[in-house]
Amino acid sequence: MAPRQIQLCVAGFRIRLENRLSAPLVLSPAWNEFLDTTCSPPDLVLPIGLPPVDFRPEEGKLISTVPTSGLKIPVRDLPPSFLWEIRAHESGRTIRTWARNNRGFCPLWLRLPSGTRDMEMHLEPGREEILLLDFPLGGLLVYLLSTRIPGLLVHGSGVMLNGRGFLFLGRSGAGKSTMAHLWVRCGAEIIHDDRLLLRKEGNQWIAHSTPVLPGDRPVCHPVHHIGLLRQDSISAALPVKGTAAFESILEHCIQHQYDREVLEMQITEIENLAKDIPVHAVSFPKKTDIVGYLLAYHGYPA
Repeated sequence: MAPRQIQLCVAGFRIRLENRLSAPLVLSPAWNEFLDTTCSPPDLVLPIGLPPVDFRPEEGKLISTVPTSGLKIPVRDLPPSFLWEIRAHESGRTIRTWARNNRGFCPLWLRLPSGTRDMEMHLEPGREEILLLDFPLGGLLVYLLSTRIPGLLVHGSGVMLNGRGFLFLGRSGAGKSTMAHLWVRCGAEIIHDDRLLLRKEGNQWIAHSTPVLPGDRPVCHPVHHIGLLRQDSISAALPVKGTAAFESILEHCIQHQYDREVLEMQITEIENLAKDIPVHAVSFPKKTDIVGYLLAYHGYPA
C-alpha cells in the first residue's frame, strides 16, 4: 500500500506530501533518491486533497500559459493543450497542471495563497493510482520550491574536481553536457548536467542537483567559477563582469514572470551571484583539452 505521507529533500529543503485522497499516490522514479528518511521536521507541508466546494479557479484572471508546442518530447508524453496555466485571484494564485494515472493525464491544481509560502494541491475525485511529480508537475514543483528557499534554478551543467566547483551555462546545443562529460574523463564528478538549484549558504554559493530523470541523486558542491559556453574553433576564456555577467546568468535562470516579489528576489540573487563568483565566456572546439586549458587558466594543477 502506498504511504499516506512522503517526505522529500531537495537542496536541503524538506517538503512533506500529505495524501488526503482515497487514491494511492506513487512517487515518480526521478524522485526516489530524494526521499528524506531523517525524520527531520519539514520546511513545508503540502496537503493533497479534493478541491474545496467553493473552489473556482477558472474565475481568476489568466496571467500565464506554458504551451506544449516546440518541446522535443514525444506527443504521447505530453499533456493536452498546455503544461500549466496560472491565474490570479484576490486570495493568491492558482496553477493548473497535470498528474498521471493509468488512463493518461488528469488535471491538478496548485493553490498559492498570498502572503505565505504555503501551497495546497487539489485533484478531482477518483480511485486510480496517481503517479506523483512526474512531468510536468515535478519540474514545476522544483521551481516553486526555489522561490521559497530562496534560490536560483538554472539550466546548466555543474562539475566538481579536486575541491573546485565549475558551473557551465549555455543555450541548447552549446555543449553543456559535452563539457560535463569531458570533465568526467579527467576524474571530475557531475553535480547535474541539466538543472541545478543554486543557494547562498553562508559565504558560499552551493550548486545542488534536482530530480529530473530516474537515477538522479542528491549531489551538491560549492561553485567557484561560472562559464558561459559556446563552441568555437579555439579554446578561450574571457572575463565577463557587471551588467553583462548579470544578463548572461539571468538568461539561463528558469523564471515564471507572474510574481513581482519573486522576480525582485531573483534579481537580487543574480546580482549577488554575479558579484561573488567569477564569470567567463568559454569557447572550445569539439576536440580539445578544454579541461586542462581551464584548469591552467584558473591556476589549478591539471
